[in-house]
Amino acid sequence: MKNLETYYLYCRESGGNILSSARLDASFRYKEWKPSLLRMKPREASRELYVWWIYYFNKIISNQYAYSIYLVYHDYKLIHYTIISTKCFKFPFMGDEDIQIGPSWTAEKYRGKGIASSIILSVLRQYSKGGRRFYWIAREKNNSSRKLIERLAFQNLGAIERRAILGLFHVYKLQEGGYYGGHSIGDESEV
Repeated sequence: MKNLETYYLYCRESGGNILSSARLDASFRYKEWKPSLLRMKPREASRELYVWWIYYFNKIISNQYAYSIYLVYHDYKLIHYTIISTKCFKFPFMGDEDIQIGPSWTAEKYRGKGIASSIILSVLRQYSKGGRRFYWIAREKNNSSRKLIERLAFQNLGAIERRAILGLFHVYKLQEGGYYGGHSIGDESEV
């Protein structure tokens, strides 16, 4: 496996004070899309989202919750998506009840309007339950992503490596010294 670049792993516990967020402007509309055997990605979303269906195929065929995609539209055009997913081989540091938020994308002209933070706060409210952790992964160079998630009270756990397997899939591994609440969460085994 070849190390591609370094990212940062952020985490937030369920519960606690979930900040209130401004409602999305009335001209925006959003929905939560969920996959099925015959629905591999939202019709209007990019083809790169097919890969999520492949990652979670075993859960989809057994009718378990695997992931969903929050979609935001303006004038019937897709301007934002955020993927919400459960544990899979890509995220070996997660517990069975934990939620990975992201990747997330916003069309350039709509950035800085509170869309991503509004969606993330909605996810925190909808999926919070005792003992659940929410994770976010940000590229080292993506300062706006890191600032956004820190404003939403996520804790930086440390550096995480994104590694390619066979050039097809990426797996994330917490580097040594990563912690959460004073306890190491870095499983040093490779996937």
